Formats: sequence, structure tokens, C-alpha cells
Amino acid sequence: MATTDSTFQGAGGLTLVAHRWGPTVVAGAAVGSAARAAVAIVHGHGDHSGRYATAVAALTARGFAVHAFDLRGHGRSPGARGHIAAWAEYRDDLAGFVGHVKSQEPSGTPVFLYGHSLGGAIVLEFGLRRPEGLAGVVASGPALRPSGVRSPGLEALGRALSRVWPTFSLQLPLETAALSRSGDVVAGNRADSLNHRRITARAATVTLPVLAWTAANASRWHLPLLVIHGGSDRIIDPQGSRAFAAAAQAGAGTDVELRIYEGGYHEPHNDLEAERVMGDVADWLERHLPA
Repeated sequence: MATTDSTFQGAGGLTLVAHRWGPTVVAGAAVGSAARAAVAIVHGHGDHSGRYATAVAALTARGFAVHAFDLRGHGRSPGARGHIAAWAEYRDDLAGFVGHVKSQEPSGTPVFLYGHSLGGAIVLEFGLRRPEGLAGVVASGPALRPSGVRSPGLEALGRALSRVWPTFSLQLPLETAALSRSGDVVAGNRADSLNHRRITARAATVTLPVLAWTAANASRWHLPLLVIHGGSDRIIDPQGSRAFAAAAQAGAGTDVELRIYEGGYHEPHNDLEAERVMGDVADWLERHLPA
């Protein structure tokens, strides 16, 4: 897959690293034809955009252009590892990324967001606050109930230090073996020098209230939405996805679909059923292409 690397300006003028993969097939046409739509990926905490090769391959093969960027403090983007001063930095970074994606595609190309884990929470909060110009959202294992990485002791320490030492770095108690049922994926994650398990006192303190706000406002959702989640996810409780989808369906969001993959772990795009999962995602995207 040919990759085009670029940068764009996020909140506060921070330069963030982005990538684009063009479609390999467009409805039977030759490579180089215009993409059917653009899919903008937002990765999870401690993660980076290079770990989505399976998703990229599946979507570009169905005629979509795929874009991804490294969140501030992650991957190849600058910033203290796992640090934000305020959640608005994530929101404004994503707004900058969406604008960057649109600038790289022909005018009028539909743009879908695809967020995983923390990225899933970011795209849901963004979709509630800034839905304009988006064709739809895919939320993968959104971190609405991060039960597997929460520690009351660490959270209390984070709150105490948030104002006096906001960049104090904490180690998240993440179970790497719970990412995927594939041993190769787990081993690759452990060996990947771009991954980290850090979160700062300020980041932890400002993130948890936003997750709660997003869950509480699910009934206001009105964009087309697909939520996917591994049924045996020990890192992010699948009940958070079930509750959000149910509230969105009961509220303004009539076009909301939930898919729970029984036995699946935290990363559906990297798990044993990745081909099936990404096929379902591509099918959903195709059904939601503008006429």
C-alpha cells in the first residue's frame, strides 16, 4: 500500500503527523480513480496510526481512501507521552485533521470518522459537538467504560497532582494480552517502540469527565453510526457501547447499528475475526455513501 506522509497544525499550532493511503480498487476501476469516500482513523491511547494496516488494506481494497494521524503525545507526533492540558486539544486536533483530509481529496468527497478505544471516545464526543460535514462515524471499542485500565489509587494521585504537576507521568495498568487473541499481534505490540502505557496526571483528570459526558449525551446523537466491540473485551467494558447505542437509537439517532463480536478482544481490527469485522465496516460504509 502506497503511503503519503504529511503534517498539519493541531491545537495551539502543534505539528501533527498524518498519513494517507489511496484506494487500490474503486468499484472495479483502475487504481488512481477517485476514492468513493475518505475514512479518517483516530487511534487509541498509547497506540499509533501504524497499527491499523489490516483496516487500511480492507478499506482501500473496497475503494476508500484512508487517512490516519498520530495524536499529540503519541507515535511520531510531538508532545509529552500521553499528555493533554485539556480535552479540547483532542477535539481541536481532530477538527484540524478533518480539514486536512478534505484538503487532500476532491471537493465533495464524503468523510467518515473511524475511532478506536480512546479514539472511539474522541470521535463520539466530536460527533456530538461538531457533526457538520461528516457522512458518518464508526466507533470501535469506544472507551466509555475503561474498566480494565482504571485504578482508584492512580486516579486519586492524578487529581492531587493535576494542578501542581500536570505532566507527572503515570503507568496505565493495561493488560497487553487482552488486546487480541492473536499471539503475533500481542508480541508485535510489546515490541513496538512507538507504543507506550503513559498518561499524565492532567490527562487522566480531564479525560474521565468527558467520557461520562459523552455517555450521558448519547440520546442527542443524530449522525449515521456503527459501533463495534469485542464481546470479551477486558480493557473497555462492552456495556458502554451497548448503552450508548441503545440511548442513541431511542433518541435522535435512528440510523445507529451495534455489532458485538462474541469472544472478541479489545482490537477488532487486529483480532482473529479482523477480516469479517472490516468486511462489516466496509459494507456499512458502502450503505451510507451519499447518493
